[in-house]
Amino acid sequence: MTPVLKAARERPLAHALPGVELTPPPGVRPEAALLPEALGGDAQLAAEAAAIAEAGAGLATPEERVAPGSQDDDPLARFDAADEPPVRLADTGGEPLPMARFHAAIVDACAGTIAMLARHRWQRPAVHRPSIEARILVQTEAILATGAGCVAEVVRWWMRALEGSDPWKSWAPAFVLGSIEGPAPLEALAHGIERLPGDALWDALAIAEALAVAPHPDLAQLGSSLLASRHPVARAVGVDVCSRRGGVSQDDLARWLQRGEAPVALAAIRAIDRCEAREVVPPSVVPLLRARLRDPSPAVAWGAARALAIAGHRDPYEEVCARDDLVAVLGARALELFVLAGRAEDLRRMEGILSRAPITPEALSAIGRFGHPGSWAFLTHFLADEDLADAAAGALVTLFGPAVPAPDRKRALAWKSAIAATHLDPALRYRLGEPWRLETVAAELSSGHLDREEAQRRADEIAARAGLGRSIELSLWTPDPEDRIAALTAACAQGSRGCPAGGWR
Repeated sequence: MTPVLKAARERPLAHALPGVELTPPPGVRPEAALLPEALGGDAQLAAEAAAIAEAGAGLATPEERVAPGSQDDDPLARFDAADEPPVRLADTGGEPLPMARFHAAIVDACAGTIAMLARHRWQRPAVHRPSIEARILVQTEAILATGAGCVAEVVRWWMRALEGSDPWKSWAPAFVLGSIEGPAPLEALAHGIERLPGDALWDALAIAEALAVAPHPDLAQLGSSLLASRHPVARAVGVDVCSRRGGVSQDDLARWLQRGEAPVALAAIRAIDRCEAREVVPPSVVPLLRARLRDPSPAVAWGAARALAIAGHRDPYEEVCARDDLVAVLGARALELFVLAGRAEDLRRMEGILSRAPITPEALSAIGRFGHPGSWAFLTHFLADEDLADAAAGALVTLFGPAVPAPDRKRALAWKSAIAATHLDPALRYRLGEPWRLETVAAELSSGHLDREEAQRRADEIAARAGLGRSIELSLWTPDPEDRIAALTAACAQGSRGCPAGGWR
């Protein structure tokens, strides 16, 4: 039971006391006679009730509301009005609703809400995550309260949701089923996973992240069972579940990277940081990651490039500088490699990539985090684009700080004037209007103002630039991400010794 529900059930807002007639003290209206004893001894509730009653002290009493001259037995309302009432009961409807349908409707509504909240947990600033997670727990308990039939209803909702392409609608049933004790929910979850398309890469990721925070005690057994499946998404989820419980070896990673389908390969790449190996990326895995740079799946190719770059291997960065092959696969994601390992002269290369790739909010974010003050004109150009104005303004704030008041941040002229007044050095890298420092990036990450994706990009940048070799995972339940951010921030003090202020390396 969540703390919110526990508190609500232990202290209900009203207590029924049949057969007790309260006599108010002299001078107190009857409505105000809600003594602490009548409210379970809760003086605070009694005070609130008394205040509400006193606020209505100026209202007429029931006796005063009777029209002057009326007799005691005169009706207070007439029901023989000649005019047809504006609202009347329908001739049909009102049939009894079977409890099974009632419970199914509850499951449908709550599962849809959980999917929405899971998306918000990713998309909204981290400061909102505790309240979002509390709401997810409340919705989950509402599903569980419908009884044993909720397992089948959750799976039915999930199968209907497969008609769309929303991975959060796989997160919701994975979390709910992973929160119900017993083998049946996990069997239902495995059945649902194997009904997904074999290339449902993002559903695999969503399910894995849901199970990372689900409390079922037998998830390790589920992971082992899924690893034996022939279904790519099932095996991908199995890799993730087992790797979180120490059940993955270097040989396992090598095998999945070498022969695994896209969902399995991506899960193996994500599991590298959880592998118990002395090296950040085991030597046997490095050539396999390099081979995956040419994977036809952009997500897998980017996962391999990111893992290598954070571990200190410059192959991906050098390849996007020298050849177009990797750029063709990664598209605008190639810009992230310049944030992790680039130099000032790379701004021209970034412009070349953007001339061939669509301009997206993610691309503008990368330009802002790259930190070259000469990119101001490129960013301000997109302030006039309705679809990209918010992203362009955010990138300008990342680069130049709050140099322009919030109401004017979509005005190019305001940014031009503010930047001209700062006299920035074009040879330096900037973040929030100051020469770039690891500590500044750490402050951004710790602020709680970033959404999950932007926060992960800052964590990756710190890990790569400080030479830490490993990034951190932010998908876990509060407060685990905050603890990991605090540890990463503490590591910045040591890592910043090799990163001069405003330097590129």
